[in-house]
Amino acid sequence: MMNKQRTSSFLLLLTSLIWGTAFVAQGAVSDVLGAFTFTAVRTFVGAAIMIPVWLIMNRLQPKEAQRTATKEGRKTTILAGVLCGIFMFLGSGLQQVGITEYMNLYGTTAVGKAGFITALYVIFVPILGLFIKKRPSFKVWVSAIIALAGLYLLCVKEGFTIDIPDAHLLLCALAFAFYILFVDHFAPRINIYLFSAIQLAVCGAISSIATVALETVIWSDVLASWFPILYTGIFSSAIAYTLEAVAQKNVNPAVASLLFCLEAVFAALAGWLILNETMTGMEVLGCVLMFVAVLLAQLPNRKNRTTCQ
Repeated sequence: MMNKQRTSSFLLLLTSLIWGTAFVAQGAVSDVLGAFTFTAVRTFVGAAIMIPVWLIMNRLQPKEAQRTATKEGRKTTILAGVLCGIFMFLGSGLQQVGITEYMNLYGTTAVGKAGFITALYVIFVPILGLFIKKRPSFKVWVSAIIALAGLYLLCVKEGFTIDIPDAHLLLCALAFAFYILFVDHFAPRINIYLFSAIQLAVCGAISSIATVALETVIWSDVLASWFPILYTGIFSSAIAYTLEAVAQKNVNPAVASLLFCLEAVFAALAGWLILNETMTGMEVLGCVLMFVAVLLAQLPNRKNRTTCQ
């Protein structure tokens, strides 16, 4: 049992590493591909990976296959995939838009900053839970205050202004919060592998519509960006979500939450190591406060333990 827990903890750490470093891949194409073009291509790649995974896992895990053996099970799985695909589009699309705007404004993708702002979804989730009768604990409210202080130091400029990219990333975090709540609602009743394929396909389809309406696709640029696309499509979109689902079966929720929230730290480190990005002292302090808030919010209550994803 201890070996399983150690292996699962490593898988969760790997998941956070993949998601964190994916910000660098997203930043690498921010001045080449449109935000929705990139989101469409990467999620279609992820969906293409998950279809054979779904078929294989149905054979290897008969209990998982039984969840879509009935008409009701298939209907629930499809509904969950469509709804979560919509919010995945909103979250992923706004995230890429924000990173692209950082490049346009500052000449840098600011992936570390983007990672920490995106991590605010773990604060939004319990707050939104108020509307579905899931009252957050006192520590969550303390976390929210700390996170707001960190967000101020990280994002707010002179004259109490906030840059448009920061606002888009805040909306991204809110969209992912809704996404998490939907997954929490549907997860016990769906085939997770089919669900993953559907949500990625739906996200890709909506992103394609946005691409046609708002962007001009230059296919030579798409082909030239093959590495970031494959990395985020295969690893970040398909593999990481599968690792998350498998690993959480054997890990204490508190440990899982802490490991997941390291995504923001990996994003900042990746931006520093790979892209040579720097932050001011105030921005670093803001990141520290936000990270503390994220960790505090995800520490489990004695009576009701939850995870950040």
